[in-house]
Amino acid sequence: MDMNTCKRKNLVKTIKPDTSKIQALAKSAKRKIEASNVLPKELGEPKISLMYDALRTILESIALERGYKIYNHECYTAFLKEVLQRSRLGDEFDNFRKVRNGINYYGKEVNPEEAKELLRIAKEKNKVLMVDHTFEYSEAIRMIKNILESGELGKIYYIRAEWLNLGLLQPDVNVIWDLATHVLSIIHFITGLKPTSLNVNAKGHIREEIPEMAH
Repeated sequence: MDMNTCKRKNLVKTIKPDTSKIQALAKSAKRKIEASNVLPKELGEPKISLMYDALRTILESIALERGYKIYNHECYTAFLKEVLQRSRLGDEFDNFRKVRNGINYYGKEVNPEEAKELLRIAKEKNKVLMVDHTFEYSEAIRMIKNILESGELGKIYYIRAEWLNLGLLQPDVNVIWDLATHVLSIIHFITGLKPTSLNVNAKGHIREEIPEMAH
């Protein structure tokens, strides 16, 4: 998918650079680099998943600096190739994306040699990936956290969250793994609470084994 297609499908939008967001993403990437070093080399799959998400965070900050808001991971490849003129890096990132999707969405196992090669590329580019909870840096979410911490609302007994803006339906993305994690991270961020159990009802309409809707 090229940049023109991404723009036509509203997967890339032109915006004014957001300095505070860029700085927050840079801090997030730095923390991810520090945290990823804790994982042993034997944990190939987690390391690859973490490394990919960190690279995407860095690309998001670069795109924001250039005045682009990118909503689709494939469009980051187009951004690298067409805007930054880094075709080889774009191919490497796209390879990371496919391997990471295989791990996250299909439980693919990565052999040690594959893991070493991907880690080598990331280290060569001085990049590290890990889980990226971007909404913890949203001004709206931080405002909610401040209100809760102020005690203005009293003791919280119940939270209801609905993710209504799903974007484009993607046949290879499980909505639970892809979006529910953000809801959980937001609730954890604003309350400090961690889930003790989960109950999910989900339905796949494009492919039965990959849900696009969940409750």
